[in-house]
Amino acid sequence: MSGGKTTLVHERILPALQLASANLEREMASGRRYEVTRWSSWSWRSVAGGRNGVSFHAFGTAVDLNPHLNPFLNDPDAELVTDMPDWYVQAYMDAGFCWGGLWVNLKDAMHYSWMGPLATPEYGTVPTPYDPVTAEGDFSQVGLDATFGFDTDGDYSLELFDRSRDGTPELYGYTWHADGMVRIEVLPAQWDFGVTGIREMVPVQGGPATADLWMADYDNDNRADLWVIDRETRLATVYADTTWRDPRVEQTERFDEVVGRFLLPAADQLLVGDYDRNATNDIFLLSANGDLTVRSGVGMGTSIFSTNIGPVIGDVLLDDYNVDGVPDLYLIDETVDVLLGPAYTVGYTDIGVVPPREAVLVGDYDGDGRPDMYAIEDGRISVLLGGARAQTEDITSWFKYEDQSPWDAGPECLGPSSCDQIGFVFGDSELWLRKNLSWDGGDYANFYFGNPGDVGVVGDWDCDGIDTPGMFRPGNGFAYVANANETTVASTEFYFGLGGDIPLAGDWDGDGCDSLAIYRPSQGKVYLSNALRTQLADVDYFFGTPGDIPFAGDFNGDGRDEVGLYRPGDGFVYFRYEQTSGAADKAYYFGDPGDRIVAGDWNGNGTDTLAVHRKSEGRWYFRLDNSQGFADHILEAGPAEEDLILLTGVFGDLPYGEN
Repeated sequence: MSGGKTTLVHERILPALQLASANLEREMASGRRYEVTRWSSWSWRSVAGGRNGVSFHAFGTAVDLNPHLNPFLNDPDAELVTDMPDWYVQAYMDAGFCWGGLWVNLKDAMHYSWMGPLATPEYGTVPTPYDPVTAEGDFSQVGLDATFGFDTDGDYSLELFDRSRDGTPELYGYTWHADGMVRIEVLPAQWDFGVTGIREMVPVQGGPATADLWMADYDNDNRADLWVIDRETRLATVYADTTWRDPRVEQTERFDEVVGRFLLPAADQLLVGDYDRNATNDIFLLSANGDLTVRSGVGMGTSIFSTNIGPVIGDVLLDDYNVDGVPDLYLIDETVDVLLGPAYTVGYTDIGVVPPREAVLVGDYDGDGRPDMYAIEDGRISVLLGGARAQTEDITSWFKYEDQSPWDAGPECLGPSSCDQIGFVFGDSELWLRKNLSWDGGDYANFYFGNPGDVGVVGDWDCDGIDTPGMFRPGNGFAYVANANETTVASTEFYFGLGGDIPLAGDWDGDGCDSLAIYRPSQGKVYLSNALRTQLADVDYFFGTPGDIPFAGDFNGDGRDEVGLYRPGDGFVYFRYEQTSGAADKAYYFGDPGDRIVAGDWNGNGTDTLAVHRKSEGRWYFRLDNSQGFADHILEAGPAEEDLILLTGVFGDLPYGEN
């Protein structure tokens, strides 16, 4: 079926490709045809590149078919363009492939990536792992020593899972926030566990007085699911991180669906691993006296192994020390002992010395195929390598890249005020309003308002707490505002300003309603109006010098918006808190040349702070304090190298679609 062409693939994908070929042959026998003239699989490229997902082509576990007819699209619309018939797509999906045409944040209709042995029917036994690339180490070499922390204080339980599939695990922290609410934070390794990449508040049944929490992979997708275990009844309820649903039919949020509910026997410690190598996780139940029972698969009801390993002292963890595909038990006190599976009667003693710690975890940090040890103490995380490495060897270059998109959960909206969102005017007066400021929250509401060439703003024109669109038309000096975030005509229009003026929206008098202002760069002068009508400015004053670029926000938290200025010549921002001519009350250096500045209340504390949009990258850099310093959060949103009109405001509950 390949026409004699040879292509490189990973050996473990071969059964899936053979099944896909059989599926296609069956369809072709019924008279169906689809011609593939161009295809590729393995290609030498960075694993993560500029995004936070694995390039499966780097491993030969993905194929591209007819790229000229099924293009990769990552523009704001991300429309699906494909000539592949449904039956052809289904033949690959039935063999365990994910089709890029179903992705929600972009469209890659040429792309099929293999989802692993569990996704391929009758795949058989999971293959034995490849040999490690390093010799055994003694956990004496430090691969990372860094400060880490979660966004809020709390008694966090910790786990390691490679949720991003970039080859190195993320650090999960989870704790009760209140009755019926669990807080989860995920810190990615690519930022040395110093940035919260995912933050979730999960509604559940139960509370800290009646139930215990645990995070483990229940549905075998290598993502940690949330387990809530009732202490009295031992009923375990599992909330899935993600579910395998076809996005053409239904989309889900993280941890919003119960995928398992079953009774667990009493145990002092729970562990999860694939004991019998059938691509399905089993549960290990361990008591303090050393009784160990392994229960199999979904439902965890059938006992497949039991033994006694002796009294348990210290921490017990599960990983594959001797790299044979069977999980081993790590017994960690002041030193490290390992009991080898599947019998757990023999192993290794005193492999290495473990420093004092509050918690210890095991996972492969450096990708050498050997588990490493994560020692956590007093807000620091140290990774102790399980493989022997040269001291000068770079052990992170394979999952860290300078151009990587930040995996950032964004500012946390703590209130009491509403938190601002971002948006932009794209192309011919199409507004794109973003749901949140998280790196993976790329959901937008989009609609049209105004004409090409209009200068867009958003404001709360009708005092209902929701910002809606406005446009200033330089050609005639008119302003147009609407009271709904949808394609509509203006509800109010009036003459306001001259060509070359820069429009601003804000609540200048603190009455809870937004109106317009203009900044006239030729004069260095501000004109404020407190009503949406044709009139002379209520307030006007000189501020800045010709060429300054204005922005607006409540920078001192007094309930009134002020005008700030960015001076491209020196890279400084200038704030004045009174609506009178005079010198700036505050000034500091912010951003890089070419950045564009906006303001918003990113965390809901009632004070607006700055963000810059870097056109060359398509990234936004948010600061949570009006002072000089590095960005607190970074977000990639919107197209790069486009002349966008930037928007910030509270957009409310809109029909946000995944784009």
